[in-house]
Amino acid sequence: MAVVFWLLLSAVALIVRSGTVCPRPEYPQMVAAAERFEAAVAALRERRAELGLPLDGEDRLGVGLIGAELTPITTTLGHAPAKRTAQTSDMAALCVRLLSEAGIGPGDRVGACMSGSFPGQREVLSRARLFFRCV
Repeated sequence: MAVVFWLLLSAVALIVRSGTVCPRPEYPQMVAAAERFEAAVAALRERRAELGLPLDGEDRLGVGLIGAELTPITTTLGHAPAKRTAQTSDMAALCVRLLSEAGIGPGDRVGACMSGSFPGQREVLSRARLFFRCV
């Protein structure tokens, strides 16, 4: 049993050591979009605290971009884990990557249709589009 363990451990070490990292060409913009999103979230968090506005119970990340379950502009259709995913800095980075892969360039028009149940997604996309100067 010990021999199998050491063989597996050696194999994992070999794989880790031989791996190569190939950063994406848009990686700096992805990081910057994520950082801008985090800065926007920090400002939102501060303002919510000043106004004494509580976070929604589903907002486990404490971002403040999951609103009330049912209002004139939101519905219950959005699945809570999907809403949480849509309001992360990783999603801002992903939007940059996807826009880049789509060949979006300065001045290009980009359309986005999203539910009122995902206010975080609008903010994420707005941070990403800044790097492309999209209309």
